[in-house]
Amino acid sequence: MIGQIICFTEKSPTPIEADLIAALTQHGHVPLVDSLHSQKEWFTNNFHLVAHRAYYNHPFPHLLSGQLEEVDFEIMGRPHFIVYYTTTLENANIPDAHQWRCITKYFASILNGDDDETSDEELKVGKESLGAVKVMEPIPLEDDEETEVGPFVIERSLEDYYYKFESKWIKEADLMIYEVKKPFVDRPFTVLIEKFSAKGAGSLFTDLFSCPDWGHEHLDVKFLESLWAHLGLSDDAPFDMEAMLKHATEACYPNESCEVLAEPRVFRKGIAEMEEVYGKKFC
Repeated sequence: MIGQIICFTEKSPTPIEADLIAALTQHGHVPLVDSLHSQKEWFTNNFHLVAHRAYYNHPFPHLLSGQLEEVDFEIMGRPHFIVYYTTTLENANIPDAHQWRCITKYFASILNGDDDETSDEELKVGKESLGAVKVMEPIPLEDDEETEVGPFVIERSLEDYYYKFESKWIKEADLMIYEVKKPFVDRPFTVLIEKFSAKGAGSLFTDLFSCPDWGHEHLDVKFLESLWAHLGLSDDAPFDMEAMLKHATEACYPNESCEVLAEPRVFRKGIAEMEEVYGKKFC
């Protein structure tokens, strides 16, 4: 019975992430290092059928752990590391509840020194439950189209995990077309902004956020925040989704002249299809 460990990091590991990998390595563990994945779907697809625990360390006061179905990704985000056990013939035994508690206490001890209420026996059970270890360098996951991580993880093409953004300004019509593609979503989201030279890009964010299909998960909001900076809007104002939504909602009601100043317009078609369908209007 050997527990596999995967540490999840940024492309360039932060000091906290680097310290985590170093601590595990110093204690004889051989973690895989994954800087590619942060999508909830990837985690649930790959770990829901195996015995596992997801762990969160700093900046929390204590090491937190749980199964992925117990984790609120919107609040917690990507785990710092995961321990999992496969059920092959060579490795059929998996930890029981007591062993998982000991494993968590063992990690808390070697990472944070939290061993005041942990007995030597619990630390021993925790370490033994992770199986035999050998000191060596961490093994990075390769940036391949198809990468196998243990006998159960098959990754899709990396393109599946990225948000994609395109834009087209039809100058003669003063019309901006923005297209966003979300990971694992079959159809894009396209927003039209008429009188773009006067209105600017602000309604792109509120229109997407107001669309029922868009979603409000942590990564969706983080993408919009990154896009705000990418379009240079952070030079004029900070990203404040709540304030923008309040303003956009008020603009959807008729004013004193009975005019509706803004109404969300999100289409589930790509830029090319929008041009083909609405081409005459754009001219």
